[in-house]
Amino acid sequence: MRRTVLATTAMAALTLLVAACGSSTSSAPSGGSTSSSPAASTGASAASGKFLACMVTDTGGIDDRSFNASSWQGVTQAESSSITGKYLQSTSASDYTPNINTFVGQKCGIIVTVGFLMGDATQTAAKANASQKFAIVDYNYVPPLKNVDALLFNTVQDGFLGGYLAAGMSKTGKVATFGGQQLPTVSIYMDGFYDGVQYYNSKHHTKVQVLGWNETTQKGSFTGDFTNQTKGQNLTQTLITEGADIIFPVAGNVGLGAAKAVQDADTAAGSQKVNMLWVDGGEERDHDRGRRHVRRRQLHRHLVQRRGGPVPVPRLRGQGLGLTAVRAGHGEGGHRGRQHQDADQEPGIAITGIGPTSARSRRAG
Repeated sequence: MRRTVLATTAMAALTLLVAACGSSTSSAPSGGSTSSSPAASTGASAASGKFLACMVTDTGGIDDRSFNASSWQGVTQAESSSITGKYLQSTSASDYTPNINTFVGQKCGIIVTVGFLMGDATQTAAKANASQKFAIVDYNYVPPLKNVDALLFNTVQDGFLGGYLAAGMSKTGKVATFGGQQLPTVSIYMDGFYDGVQYYNSKHHTKVQVLGWNETTQKGSFTGDFTNQTKGQNLTQTLITEGADIIFPVAGNVGLGAAKAVQDADTAAGSQKVNMLWVDGGEERDHDRGRRHVRRRQLHRHLVQRRGGPVPVPRLRGQGLGLTAVRAGHGEGGHRGRQHQDADQEPGIAITGIGPTSARSRRAG
């Protein structure tokens, strides 16, 4: 099973926390419940001495092909004879506080909240329950909260690499990005993408344009949520009509709608006309949404093949970020990486942050 960066980070955090806690027990339920409502039984974990890792999802759901799914993957990979995990699913922002408080009442070893939008609810609960340990994905506090581990990733760097790659792959001279909601954790990806295109232009004396986002004005295209795939499909169709042949959605499940628009454009053209880059992870699990059009996330080479010629990709230092290709295209004669590659995975491109950071390169969450 592929281990995403966030999953690995979450798993490591849980393992270290359990080690620090030693044999401490929990009165919360066991069994790795994936129910969106509290389990009735509370005695099993206490009796077994298991550490209970609890996670509250954002509204994208547990299988959002983004941070919720990756975080839960980390929890499940950490499960062992001494660790059990469960989650509560938020269907709206009004669920954040009740879900967190439910887990506080169940005395979880740690409560992981997922996403920028949960920052305020997590802070309130953490301040009210100083002995409860929390972690939050994609948010930080200034000053830091002693009982909250902020899991941040310098995603402007991998967005930059994606922009550089997109500019090198484009045949029309136009690439595009769009977001779900306009949040700092979304726009930082788009800033990086925009910067990467500009850097490619400066190095190769080209004039590739970015549709959907202007870093200077901080204005661009957003669907308004992370769940409505129809909005993603319609917006992507508009960007393709305007000439973009590389699409970079930063929108969770909305990106599946973008993939459908890319697939439709290629079907209408009778050949591969448009490609798509993906952030966060998990798109390879959907077998019904234009899988061949998504440049894959993989890490082992630092040379991207472009229309018969190499496009050297700059390697950023300091945060362990990487963008790598197995070979752009559908795989006819393409190189398949030997390491970390799923047996059924098609060749493609990786945009991956491989280490958490305590500070953003641009606007912090």
